[in-house]
Amino acid sequence: MRIQAGFQYLLGVDSTRQIRNLTLIGFMGTGKSTVGRLVADILHFTFLDTDDVIEARAGATIQEISNTTASQLSANGSTGSSRN
Repeated sequence: MRIQAGFQYLLGVDSTRQIRNLTLIGFMGTGKSTVGRLVADILHFTFLDTDDVIEARAGATIQEISNTTASQLSANGSTGSSRN
């Protein structure tokens, strides 16, 4: 199945170099999950969104984790900047 020219390399990987995992990184809201689902479908991979994995393990949403961490840092007087 040919999708677009950009995917021909992925579809044409020979058996001597099998791709087992693919990681997409980037800023929030750039489409990693959307692209990841499409590529996983094309390559017959299982798609895992790390946000979902973290939320399941932590029992809280990413936003809740972020808010809690920010509150803890603020309470401890840490701003994330270094001072001499």
